[in-house]
Amino acid sequence: MFKNLLGFFQQKVAFPESLFYFCIVETIFRNIEKLLATNDHAVVPGLGGFVVQHQPARISGKYIIAPRATISFNSLISQNDGMLAVEISRQKGISYREAAAIAEKETREFLTKLKTARKLEYGRLGTFLLENDSHLIFTPATDLSFLPANFGTQDLLLPTKSQAKKDIVFTISARKMMKYAAIFITFVALLFSPRLNESTNITRADFSRLNRVELPEITISPVVETTVQEIEHQESAKEPTGEISLNDKNSYKVIVAAFDRPEKAMLLRDKLMEEDYPESEIIVTSKNTRVAIRSFSNLISAVNYMEQIRNEDPRFADAWVMKSE
Repeated sequence: MFKNLLGFFQQKVAFPESLFYFCIVETIFRNIEKLLATNDHAVVPGLGGFVVQHQPARISGKYIIAPRATISFNSLISQNDGMLAVEISRQKGISYREAAAIAEKETREFLTKLKTARKLEYGRLGTFLLENDSHLIFTPATDLSFLPANFGTQDLLLPTKSQAKKDIVFTISARKMMKYAAIFITFVALLFSPRLNESTNITRADFSRLNRVELPEITISPVVETTVQEIEHQESAKEPTGEISLNDKNSYKVIVAAFDRPEKAMLLRDKLMEEDYPESEIIVTSKNTRVAIRSFSNLISAVNYMEQIRNEDPRFADAWVMKSE
């Protein structure tokens, strides 16, 4: 009856079309707002679900945006929880079935109107835009004061730093000024005083008093190659002086090994003799027992042989020359 009455007045009086539509579906709008304020969500059968989302405080430009709640819409929520019909039945004092029929009817009328207008406000919740006859785009309203989370919230202006510069003034009394002037004059007078700049205690180095030292003159003679025969001839021409002679008979031994036990030394000596080293012998000392592979009468020959066996046989890499008593 109320709808027929509004239709009659719309024909007789030029009411805005949006106002006429709002009067028809005002019931469902108010109940959706109540559900969002108490449950943070509301499901509209045949349309979708509205969900309250809380946004934290943030800084935007020169303002601190207060925390607030906004509404999002999801058309894929199709599971009817019955809360909208319960709220309508409680408000109008009707049965649940009658309330569910009212919700479905008003939703169909809204979608029919949206297909024609393409863009339509959905109460105080926001605006729906229909694209390609199937895709719904929901834009929440800026003023959602019916949500409890938005009560008393207000954006704040950030305080700005004062750019004014303050001049710092130092005030010195006349007595202090005279005191500082006297100290400065005294310092300058001492700085340029002739007695202060005299150098009376200067010690100079006198190199003329140093004694002259005559260093002996050293003459380096050229190196002359000398053969083994010349060395033997020179040594034989010298008188015996008690020094070590290079021509002592078989006094230079080429040692190839040393053992702590004589038995080991004898085994190596026998093995060397079998390997064509017939001059191998054992030399017993107070510390160990050594095996000599060959003996020489002069040092140079012994050293040459030592180098030869070192290069030819890795076993003798540590061979060395010993002078026997």
